[in-house]
Amino acid sequence: MKKEKISKEIVDLILWPLRLRSYIQDIEEISEKELKSKNILKKIFESESLGNYDSVPEINEINKIQNQFTQSVNRVFELKKQGKIKTACEEVKKIDPLTKKMVYLLTSIERKIGKFHIKK
Repeated sequence: MKKEKISKEIVDLILWPLRLRSYIQDIEEISEKELKSKNILKKIFESESLGNYDSVPEINEINKIQNQFTQSVNRVFELKKQGKIKTACEEVKKIDPLTKKMVYLLTSIERKIGKFHIKK
């Protein structure tokens, strides 16, 4: 696990709600492929097994939040397709606290890597 990957994902994660708002307003296009590749932990760990990091409590917490995050993002896409723009905007508001929590947890993991070199 590399700190650089975590730092990049933190930045991407912070931008995600802004990008969704732009998508709803037809300012930015987000592809279905990009939407499906938004699993943060898979992107950070790539070929490593998450089971190797069971001792890191933040990993389990991010996994739980990731599921909620993904459901809300999918809902935003569906609502926009249905023309329910106002409801889609309300759904993005649910994503903001999830994003903040995941950023906090990823930052915590990043610090641990730097200080303690998390062992598999």
